[in-house]
Amino acid sequence: SVAYAILTWLWWRALAVRRQIDWPILLTAALLATLYGISDEIHQLYVPGRAGRLADVFFDASGAVGMILLIRWVAWLRTFPEAVILSADRSDSHIL
Repeated sequence: SVAYAILTWLWWRALAVRRQIDWPILLTAALLATLYGISDEIHQLYVPGRAGRLADVFFDASGAVGMILLIRWVAWLRTFPEAVILSADRSDSHIL
């Protein structure tokens, strides 16, 4: 799951040349990571001692979705750093 989150981040960096955080780019990155997970599970069907499982694809996809949500959350936090700093300054003045 963590590996597919990292893979999604790498796909996003490759697709978003200007580091834009648009849903189409993020979803494409997650889709590509998930497709790789599907291909890995299909490959495991042909490896002795291994088994391709649908549950593993869901775990891989959850890592990909988790990463796009993390990217969006960090972008959202960066939209109002001044408000956070100003509210911290105001709360300090009440202490005095």
